[in-house]
Amino acid sequence: MDHSIIANSENLARLGRSDPSLRVYTCPATVQPLILATALRRNNTLRALKLSGVGQHRPDAELVEVLTTLPLVTSLRTLDISDASLSPTSLSAVAEYVQRAENLTRLDLSHNVIPQSSIESLVHAMACNKTLQNLSLASCRTSVSVFLAALLETQKPVCPLSRLDLSYNDAPTEAMALLCRVTTSFPTLEFVEISGNHVLLETRQSLTQLLASNRMAAERERVKAKARCVSPDLMALQMLSKGGESAAAKCPALECMSNVLKQEC
Repeated sequence: MDHSIIANSENLARLGRSDPSLRVYTCPATVQPLILATALRRNNTLRALKLSGVGQHRPDAELVEVLTTLPLVTSLRTLDISDASLSPTSLSAVAEYVQRAENLTRLDLSHNVIPQSSIESLVHAMACNKTLQNLSLASCRTSVSVFLAALLETQKPVCPLSRLDLSYNDAPTEAMALLCRVTTSFPTLEFVEISGNHVLLETRQSLTQLLASNRMAAERERVKAKARCVSPDLMALQMLSKGGESAAAKCPALECMSNVLKQEC
């Protein structure tokens, strides 16, 4: 008895009934995409879906069917479609999903052949997305220059991208220089992977400095955000220190705290 088949069937059933304990679903290569699409339509709790390798040796229409159901899974945060033999039609479905996704934060398209037209569609979709933070285009045999140029030319603010993997695309030195401009234009970008590309030492040093600057600025913003999320007690104390008894008189909670402070003093 093949216990892996039984386990996969059980997980697929859990996926279909939206089992909240199933946060991550790794799709086996043997699963029928149409059955997976049916299960996804019923799910609203899944956080991560891993479809790596699913598109190999299967009709393109079946994978497209799965991809077109993804906007229904609004809880989805991570989508891994690496090494899935994505066709232009499949990539178009991915771009449409990115454009409509409400909570997607990580997208992995690595090890797929992505043509120029699909890259442009992806960037257009990113301009409509408000949550995507982590994108992997590693080993995509794609034009990194086209991707970076499209990012610079988009007329809308692009998603809050903070991590970008462009490794092993054999990109020329000109593309890597263009990456420095992108890093300057997109202050949310904090980490970039560029191994396996042609990078001049001067470009690498400039990129390192720009990313470090972005990280420092992002950290300052995070500290400010935490400072704004102070406890109600601390906020009350701040108001008391600024407004004294006049501030306390306007708010019963502050007046009570003011009396306590007076007694302790």
